[in-house]
Amino acid sequence: MKIELIDITKKIKNKTVLENVDMTLETGKIYGLAGENGSGKTMLMRVLSGLIRPSGGKIKLDDREIHAMDLATVKVGLVLENTSLYNSMTGFENLMYLGNLRSDIRQDRVNEMLDKVGLDPTDKRKYSTYSLGMKQKLAIAQAFLEYPNLLLLDEPTNAIDEESCKKIRKLIMEGREERITLLVSHDRSVIDDLCDIIYTIADGKVRLCQ
Repeated sequence: MKIELIDITKKIKNKTVLENVDMTLETGKIYGLAGENGSGKTMLMRVLSGLIRPSGGKIKLDDREIHAMDLATVKVGLVLENTSLYNSMTGFENLMYLGNLRSDIRQDRVNEMLDKVGLDPTDKRKYSTYSLGMKQKLAIAQAFLEYPNLLLLDEPTNAIDEESCKKIRKLIMEGREERITLLVSHDRSVIDDLCDIIYTIADGKVRLCQ
């Protein structure tokens, strides 16, 4: 799979949030996107995930022009900052519910993903009682749950302890050849360690690092 962003622009209330963005993303590669708060990182993730449409430019999926991400073709796994799940459900219940909205997810897959991020599948606590780190782990588990072929991770190690960070890094590397992965992080060491190709973004403008 290949996704191309060509001259992508996004304007909100006459403010240019993304400006003339060109990127090419291909299956099997892990891409890094580094930038400060307010630089346009999250907006770019929203464009790639299909949550919003750009104001201008072209998106190509395997050389076919599309108006927004083709969610019938692309399985998107997404973690944005401050991802919120269902407060009245346990972690297990959240993943079972979300996994069965579009796919027939089995209990063993849910158990597997909870274990891989360091959460206990049998934990009866509700999501509302989770710590920030536990909520982040659950968000990551749901992003991987349905075997995505486009994985978008915004600050995946935020609020997570060092041992759990090792689990998350291992998870990102597993099966990488089967998907496109885009990793956004303030921690440049995470990007440098995991990513094949690194972009930077500032004031809505994306640049490929040489």
